[in-house]
Amino acid sequence: MMVGPKVSIVIPAYNPPMELFRKCINSLLCQDYENTEMIIVDDGSAVSIGTEMDDLCQMDPRITVLHQTNGGIGAARNCGISKATGKYICFVDTDDFVPAEWLTYAVKLSDRQDIDICYGKVIMSADGKSLSVEDEKGQDYILYEQEHLKDVQKMLLLNNTSPLCRLPRLDFVSVGKLFRTEVVKNTLFTVERVPIEDQEFNLRILKRCKRVALTDAVSYYYYENPDSITHRYRPDAVDSVRHAMEMMYESLWGGREICTAFCYRYFVEMVNGVKLAYFSEKDSEHSNSERLRMTRSVLKSPDFRKVLQNIDLNCCDQKSVKIKLWLLKHRIYLPVELFWLAKMKKIERS
Repeated sequence: MMVGPKVSIVIPAYNPPMELFRKCINSLLCQDYENTEMIIVDDGSAVSIGTEMDDLCQMDPRITVLHQTNGGIGAARNCGISKATGKYICFVDTDDFVPAEWLTYAVKLSDRQDIDICYGKVIMSADGKSLSVEDEKGQDYILYEQEHLKDVQKMLLLNNTSPLCRLPRLDFVSVGKLFRTEVVKNTLFTVERVPIEDQEFNLRILKRCKRVALTDAVSYYYYENPDSITHRYRPDAVDSVRHAMEMMYESLWGGREICTAFCYRYFVEMVNGVKLAYFSEKDSEHSNSERLRMTRSVLKSPDFRKVLQNIDLNCCDQKSVKIKLWLLKHRIYLPVELFWLAKMKKIERS
């Protein structure tokens, strides 16, 4: 049997629930593609958990554990990247798992088509259940050459709201993808502790690629943890998201279509920032009128106005997106605010 190129699997870990973590590692050990190395980066976990991670090395000689002081997920991934020796690299989080046939499919396609990034389909899973093997197998893919990578960037920004995305889903996370290691080593993750660091990385790395593939193969099961940082009350969330969006803006290609897609992404991420900052059940300080005032301050902010000035509504493929952006561009805030408030109150009750 011919051995394919090595795949480095980087797993940042900070005090993970060990039951889920072991399930994650077992899913990687059960891959039918065996030429792998697993690099677990302990990002300052408690000593007892770090010791349990070291014990995992006894399960398989392909597992290595690196320990470092807490530096955040970007620093942990960069540490793993620096030690990677495979031709390809992928990232896995500690409470998720990977279908058994994904690496075989992705490596074969990447080698055959000389691909820098192979995008798979990420399944959000609250119960850890997988699909049938037949449903997980890839049936179709689309290749994008360097001159058309702007289309991929646009799809990432719109996050499956555009008819351009003919495949089931193009996800903005860094997991569920197979990268050429050389491209990743020349890109790396930001070490700033900002939200949506995956999005900034995925936009930036496209500028270093020559060819990517979008596939319908299931590449990853993402466990939706209600206690994760993406669901917690964060009073500074709006400022953090705004800073992250400024970083993302620097990674964009030019053109009105990209600017319009970015404006939509800005709007979506600010909705999430406002949700975490002002509409959490743990926030008992603000009345609804105060929340609307805070929301309007975000919509009227100079950076958002600057983004709105560059959009072309004819580039919007989705009617609801076009309506919201038209209202915001013409400074008609109340319908958007009321929609926003109703949406957030619904989220708050759920």
